[in-house]
Amino acid sequence: MVGLGTIVNVIAILIGSTVGILIGHTIPKRVHDILVKGLGLFTIAIGVKMFIDTRQLIIILLSILAGAALGELLRIERHLENFGERIKSITKIKESRFIDGFMTASLIYCIGPIAIMGSLYDGIDANHELLFIKSILDGTASIGFAAGLGVGVLFSFVPVLFYQGAITIAAMYMGHLFSSAMIVEITAVGGVLMVGLGINLLGSLGDRDRIPVGNFLPAIAIAPFLTWLLEYFSISL
Repeated sequence: MVGLGTIVNVIAILIGSTVGILIGHTIPKRVHDILVKGLGLFTIAIGVKMFIDTRQLIIILLSILAGAALGELLRIERHLENFGERIKSITKIKESRFIDGFMTASLIYCIGPIAIMGSLYDGIDANHELLFIKSILDGTASIGFAAGLGVGVLFSFVPVLFYQGAITIAAMYMGHLFSSAMIVEITAVGGVLMVGLGINLLGSLGDRDRIPVGNFLPAIAIAPFLTWLLEYFSISL
């Protein structure tokens, strides 16, 4: 069944977040804070691991710069925050960190390489293995995120559902167009964004200087396009 991987992923996030919310109030604030910083360090480590396999640094640089400019013009981060605010308003949740939890979890669950690769495999030949693995990882991570960042983490299932679902549907018709080189550079760009998320979780920049990672999301689409151009014109950098 095409799409089953994403459905299981959503269920895992809901279950993990619920567990985290239930145990979160029993944890002292200072422990909450150190948990979030621990998640930040781990997120940076994952990002670095994703980035180091890149074969074309110039593609990553151009993708990040072009993606940032486009995302800033489109105000993607603001739209994501507004979506989170709308969910908060509909559910009448008063929690102060709702948007932080929603934004952080949504971006982490969506920009990782397994989200992209797993959704591609799901759409191409209904292979759910990668998304089942991601479900275990996301479900486990959701416990820690929800315990540290609150109930907003639970609602990250909404962008995950639409994002992975869209990739899966697109892969049914265009999945064969992605080369291994494209996937490597998509993963590397995602790694850079993960580092940005990790820095935000550490809280070392302050609210005014917080990295608007959502505005960098177009870079994930630009990277495979630039890679295709190099392959098509046999350009070596």
